[in-house]
Amino acid sequence: MTTTYSPLPGGPDHATYSARLATCATCRHRTATQCRPAQQLTSILARLPNGRCPAGLWPDQPLNDFSPPAPAAADGRVSVAVICHNQAEYLAEALRSVRNQTAAPASIVVIDAASTDHTREIAAAFAPYGIQYLRTDSHNLARARMLAYQHTRGEFLLTLDADDLLGPTYLADGLAALATDPAAGIAWTDLTQFGDKSGPLRLTAGDPNRSNWIHSGAIVRRAALDQLEERDAWPTDWNPLAHHDWRLWRCVLRNGWTAVKSPAAYHYRRHSASLTARQTAEKTPWPILADLAHEPIQLFIPASGRWTLLDRLPRLLETTATAHSGRLSLALAVTTADPIFLRDLERLAADAVTAGNLAGYTLYRHDVGPEHLADQNRHSPDTYRAVQIAMSRLYARALRDTTAEYLWILEDDIGPPADALATMLAGFDAAVASVALPYRSRFHPSFVAWDHTGQPYRQPPAAGLAPVGGNGFGCCVLRRSFFRHFPIRSDRSGNYDPEFYADLRRRGGVALVDWSAPCTHG
Repeated sequence: MTTTYSPLPGGPDHATYSARLATCATCRHRTATQCRPAQQLTSILARLPNGRCPAGLWPDQPLNDFSPPAPAAADGRVSVAVICHNQAEYLAEALRSVRNQTAAPASIVVIDAASTDHTREIAAAFAPYGIQYLRTDSHNLARARMLAYQHTRGEFLLTLDADDLLGPTYLADGLAALATDPAAGIAWTDLTQFGDKSGPLRLTAGDPNRSNWIHSGAIVRRAALDQLEERDAWPTDWNPLAHHDWRLWRCVLRNGWTAVKSPAAYHYRRHSASLTARQTAEKTPWPILADLAHEPIQLFIPASGRWTLLDRLPRLLETTATAHSGRLSLALAVTTADPIFLRDLERLAADAVTAGNLAGYTLYRHDVGPEHLADQNRHSPDTYRAVQIAMSRLYARALRDTTAEYLWILEDDIGPPADALATMLAGFDAAVASVALPYRSRFHPSFVAWDHTGQPYRQPPAAGLAPVGGNGFGCCVLRRSFFRHFPIRSDRSGNYDPEFYADLRRRGGVALVDWSAPCTHG
């Protein structure tokens, strides 16, 4: 038997009723056939003459039900973009919080990141209030934020996740905080959690290279965004588990801008479908959260005149550029006076830039000792001491000159595996200061790595990553935020690397070696 819909007096027609039920069928607020907020069967709620969707999702719902009048106070300096990917059930509430600001935004746009729910319909309901709608066919949230930057003109920009809310003075408080310092590029706040978990979440400013203490809804100065390179701030290839906003803030702060704290309330929704919940459930590794795959890296090579370097380097740069999406720059410290070697090395670096395997390079002559000192017999105390002094001079300059957080040091007689950089970056977390790959000494049978008592390893102590007391600089990635505060110095025997790693440990840094990826040496 077919049931015919009979509208109640003043109730919706059949098409409207069907559209309402279709919306309810995909709503997260529904349990079985009941709307939880309304505590009513959806089939009954949808046919009532005065029926209303508590979340404001029905396509026919009057705007006045979930959109306040525009605020009287106006500032017009902050553009707000609400980023939405399949979060239509929250969108109306988010837009209401933006329109309810004591300082009116310059513009409001909904960036629909390839949603398959009712995002378009909810945004359309707000169109009469001047809210724009822009859809992208990719759910790359980093690119969605780039669209927000490109399609707005306010002096400041705020990108609001559609499942979050703004307190009524959020824009006004943020602008006041930014006005205190012309170098302030970002205004950030603590969080007020709601949803599955409630209560304040106090955030503490720290080193942005180690922890993400600026949430995605911070207000950012457009002048700071104007200085960024697209590939650094909004990459086309992205990992959906990465904190792309964290990378964006790091890019801003590295250009000299500062971040100021606002007393405003940012309401952060906790729910099972959020990115944070997914990252926690999947135990996402720190290098993915920090998006190290797009991190700028500087490769430093002390070139002593060994011609084998010219044979290995082009392939190394090509494979590294293919695997690493971030900018790779090269610094070459040439210690030989051989003009042919110098010419060929510079030509090789220039060709790598042309091929797109390098973002750029620097090459300089660094006279640190006699010609071919690196290959002389180190059993001679005088030669050994001269080598140690020469290497400490080379590395002191490299550590001083680099502006990259991650410095990859590769000595010219070391042959790393093809995935060396990716392997080392995968070992980092907030406390790790150095990750190296192992290689054996050319002068004794042990590895150039030692335990916390200073004893060198004769055999690998583990199958993969393991903490060490220190290691040689032959193939390692060092973090600038750890080493920038202390010098390269030598112990009584002239060794610089044991003292370097001792200093790292004293500053809370951890040194690791990945024993699964050995290098050749010689």
